[in-house]
Amino acid sequence: MNMIETLFYEVLKQSEVLKKELACYGKEPAIFYQMLPHDMAENWKQSTSFPRMVYNIEWRYHAERKTDGIMAVDIYCTNENEKAPEDIAKEVVAMFEGLFLTEKTDSYCAVWDRTDSFEAEETEPVVFGARVYFDVYRFSKQEEVSPCPVWAMNTFIKEYQPNCIVLGHDEVSQKLYATAKHPIVFVKKESSKNSKTSYAMALMESTLHISVVSSTVEETRKWITAIYRDIAIEGETVMQNGSPFLVMGLQESVANEPFMGQITVIGQYGILRKEPEKTKLNYATFEKRSGKNG
Repeated sequence: MNMIETLFYEVLKQSEVLKKELACYGKEPAIFYQMLPHDMAENWKQSTSFPRMVYNIEWRYHAERKTDGIMAVDIYCTNENEKAPEDIAKEVVAMFEGLFLTEKTDSYCAVWDRTDSFEAEETEPVVFGARVYFDVYRFSKQEEVSPCPVWAMNTFIKEYQPNCIVLGHDEVSQKLYATAKHPIVFVKKESSKNSKTSYAMALMESTLHISVVSSTVEETRKWITAIYRDIAIEGETVMQNGSPFLVMGLQESVANEPFMGQITVIGQYGILRKEPEKTKLNYATFEKRSGKNG
């Protein structure tokens, strides 16, 4: 397992709910990555090896960067267990709701997609289960060298809405939940282009997407409205070098797709040309002449 897969595993393993509901393997709840151990393995601490869980994360490249991976969690139970696998599946979904896990400069979030039921081969006791699918999103640091429009927008949001946690800008812990009081915000640059060039500077135009996640859909909409209002009223923010980032277009999306960006900002800013290098004269002497003809 790599570091981020280990962080997902820790979320499951440290759950007090799963510690009570799953069988025990060694000193840990029966949660495994990719492969299940044999039922006769000596680490099983009780007469049954059910309920148990196995998960896997499949990383992939998506042309539109909608998702970065799929996590599948399989939950196995028998007809002798008290809880149905679908009930445990709901608890697993709740564990990852609004949760962001951070490794170095990248943060990840697993969003529930669907839950499918299945039945294993005919055995006694009867084994059946549920497979929970999550879409895994990655949020990489977007701030670049100065002047950076993402840095300018991150700083603006943090100034006007200090309770927001801005990914790629704030220092965050490895495990972080989006809440009603502290929503998580991510600003991503979609594109930049040179709209005009003059002797003094190049005029740039950038399109930014702002994603907001809170505890509920209703709370998320409140924060979107607040951030949208701040940007609309001010109409500009400041880059690292003190130059302005002017808002030329602003749009709010009503679709419930937080990681596609609910607010789109189109802004302009200038990049000053570097002054041409000057040749330095070394040991230059000047002779003063007097008189009309020198």
